[in-house]
Amino acid sequence: MQAGERSRIPLSRPMPSVSPRAEGLTHAEVAKRGGSSRTRVTSILNGNLDNVSSDLLIRLLAALGYRVRGSVSRVDSDA
Repeated sequence: MQAGERSRIPLSRPMPSVSPRAEGLTHAEVAKRGGSSRTRVTSILNGNLDNVSSDLLIRLLAALGYRVRGSVSRVDSDA
């Protein structure tokens, strides 16, 4: 990978079904708590994850009351 190049990391588990309305929040409130815009939040919740950083996803999930845990493991190169 070249400097400045981003890699896509496949999710091993699906993202949780997230509904701000179930939490009593509007998209604008989630955006404000997560440091983003309402249109960006709406786009993400509609499944558009193009050019979305893991940092932004973590902040938005935290704004909805989720805790994010990650793990890293080496892929078997013989597969």
